[in-house]
Amino acid sequence: MSTLKEYKLVGVSRHKGKFKVRYTNDKRRGVKLAKNGHTDILFVEMEDAGLKEDCIDRLLDADMPNSEMMSAVKDEARELGFIV
Repeated sequence: MSTLKEYKLVGVSRHKGKFKVRYTNDKRRGVKLAKNGHTDILFVEMEDAGLKEDCIDRLLDADMPNSEMMSAVKDEARELGFIV
């Protein structure tokens, strides 16, 4: 079960060849990730701040530029208890 922290932005980034879902409230997070070697960074702004489950639900509805990104989102969804 995830924590009760809420996030305003959710997205994915590639680091060392693997995509991972990222949660943040800081709009500059993408810049920090890029400085640390992340590529293919994509964040989606939430309409209202939400829990990780809400964020993943939003990403599942978003148009991802490639299947690797969506695969990372689906993996995260499964970890949070979604049936995908």
